Amino acid sequence: MAQPIQISTTQFIARKEAEIDGHNYSVRKIGAGTQLDLSREFATVEALRQDSLNEMGKLESETDPKKKEAIQGKLLALSGKLADTIARVEEIYASLFDDGEGGERSKKLMHDVGIDNVANLYNQIWGEPNA
Repeated sequence: MAQPIQISTTQFIARKEAEIDGHNYSVRKIGAGTQLDLSREFATVEALRQDSLNEMGKLESETDPKKKEAIQGKLLALSGKLADTIARVEEIYASLFDDGEGGERSKKLMHDVGIDNVANLYNQIWGEPNA
């Protein structure tokens, strides 16, 4: 039987080493699929934020206690969806940062930096715009 061809994807996936807050990370360059995932999640975050603002406006002007309670329920549900979406964004970015420790440090870094700043962190490493 013929030996299988051996291929390493490292030739296709660029990486940079970065020291962040005293810890070394191997940071993978974002691929097209990951970029699409991030774009989708960021669009969802913006839509949920807009929906939340709309519901808060309704809540402020509503005088009926039962309707207020219903709006508060909608806001709570939107908040949960927003938290889940933010967690997915953090997970996607964490997958780009290999901390050499199974990913827990990368997940904490993404959570601490927050989705509003993680693209800036990534851009400091790669020197180009991102999501």
